[in-house]
Amino acid sequence: HPAIFTAALLNSQPMGFYAPAQIVQEAQRRGVEVLSVDICHSDWDCQVQDGVLRLGLCLIKGLSPKEAERLLHWRAQGGALHSEALRHGLGLSAAALHQLAYAGALSSLHGDRHQALWAVQGSLPLPTALPMPVVPEQAPALPAETSAAACIADYQQLGLSLGPHPLHFLRKWIAQSGYRSIAEVRMQHHGRPDRLAGLVTHRQRPGTAHGTVFLTLEDESGMINVIVWPQRVEGWRRALLQGRLLGVGGRLERQGASLHFIADAMEDLSPWLGTLSTRSRDFH
Repeated sequence: HPAIFTAALLNSQPMGFYAPAQIVQEAQRRGVEVLSVDICHSDWDCQVQDGVLRLGLCLIKGLSPKEAERLLHWRAQGGALHSEALRHGLGLSAAALHQLAYAGALSSLHGDRHQALWAVQGSLPLPTALPMPVVPEQAPALPAETSAAACIADYQQLGLSLGPHPLHFLRKWIAQSGYRSIAEVRMQHHGRPDRLAGLVTHRQRPGTAHGTVFLTLEDESGMINVIVWPQRVEGWRRALLQGRLLGVGGRLERQGASLHFIADAMEDLSPWLGTLSTRSRDFH
């Protein structure tokens, strides 16, 4: 029951080894349909209905559980859910409205994230003591949100995206720099030299490994474990400790069902990510 298992893991965060982004990506690879956060349908927890996983309000960064509880009670009582009603009828705070809009939770009511953010701003009181006439205002024709911008906003506010993986948007530049996808590298023969690039999701340095650093890298095609021997660590210290997107040269090693990549070159490609907010689980 991968959908139920995924919902349970997401509802138990923070926990375990993998972040919500990796958990959801693995569920999608296993055929689970995942629906975005939506104030018309989402509960606080992630829920499964008819085999489909609906993300919950609990994933929205900064959203107060008390405000979410008030919102869900308002919805259950039949209250309207557009931004004006939430602000002036329910009395939801300006911060909560912005968090909901930026997370995409109001998009089904207002069109997309851009329109939702505009609507939220329009529902807030003006910072003035002067009487102002009420003039009906039509929403402007704002430019549609690009897939790349949506990905950045999703990671910022939810810690994951249901759209394309961040490296999907960088694949052209990654390939031009001589790095292949993780899936392509994983298909190669034992001992073959190769180059790959991926987001850092985990860093480990077990006390029993005598200074060896283990990385887990991820791209839109999958994940791979990278081994950095102790003699390499000092020369790559900055990238190893701070890099979010790494390009790695080395060779693939297979030992039965186990597969890993031995690093002999490393490049920090993190500036390519721009404002994308990614997190790794480091040395736990």
